[in-house]
Amino acid sequence: MRSQQLGLDGRRKQIAPTAINPAAKQGGMHLFSPTGFLDGTWWHRSYWVYGTGFAEGAGGWPQAGKWVHGARIIAMGETMLYGYGRQPTYLKWTTPLKYHLFAATKQPKHVVPKRPAGAKAPRRRRRPAPRRLLYAWSKEIPFHVRAMVLADKTLFVAGPPNTLPDEDAIFTKPHDPGHVARLAEQVACMEGKRGGVLWAVSGADGKKLCEVKLDAPPHLGRPGRRRRKTLHDNRRRQGPLLRGHALAQTPPGSTRGRWKYFSRCALRKAPAASQVRPTPAARGRS
Repeated sequence: MRSQQLGLDGRRKQIAPTAINPAAKQGGMHLFSPTGFLDGTWWHRSYWVYGTGFAEGAGGWPQAGKWVHGARIIAMGETMLYGYGRQPTYLKWTTPLKYHLFAATKQPKHVVPKRPAGAKAPRRRRRPAPRRLLYAWSKEIPFHVRAMVLADKTLFVAGPPNTLPDEDAIFTKPHDPGHVARLAEQVACMEGKRGGVLWAVSGADGKKLCEVKLDAPPHLGRPGRRRRKTLHDNRRRQGPLLRGHALAQTPPGSTRGRWKYFSRCALRKAPAASQVRPTPAARGRS
């Protein structure tokens, strides 16, 4: 329903699947999210899209982001859009992620990567040549954008610090003591314990214009609760916000070790021993 075209009378113009590829010329490109704009969990199979449709399933969710621009959060002008999302090479099934802040035209433009010098062309091409989206500018920033607003030609972005710019290296050795400490620090950042950062960025070239330190990062909370709509409150937090970095503490005595690096799951603290309910078998032995 989020990708369907509706008339002013509330009726759908046509009841049919919508194409992800804008070359289908269905029209009606608009900003939507398959899970809604109020979902701040950053689930890996969902993101904001400026397009016409969104595929589902293990092999379908990344397809929209390959044809049109998608991101965790998007702000739009008349002809340009600005977003913060995963880099194109990470738009696939992967545990480590890298994000970038970018600007692009609303109507997506694609480029075919050039073949390396000396590489031979395949004898038979079963699939079309890979294409990549073209950006006006793209850059990595040292924090995760949880809030974004466009004011004329200036883009304001804010969020908690990102202490894990090299997730690929950390994923290879998640049990390394140094990596465990860095992961724990990122958890504290995402919970709002390390404040936040606000940048003013030029919409023309992505250059940073100014920076302001925040006492708490912006936080999307439940409607009707003003405190949770603006800044993350450590004393009344809804729970961990970390998604994708997913560091979980296992119960004492677990054979899996103290820390485990999960793929795309929420950060959850292990319950205390007094809070764990015994299983029926355990109750029978006692």
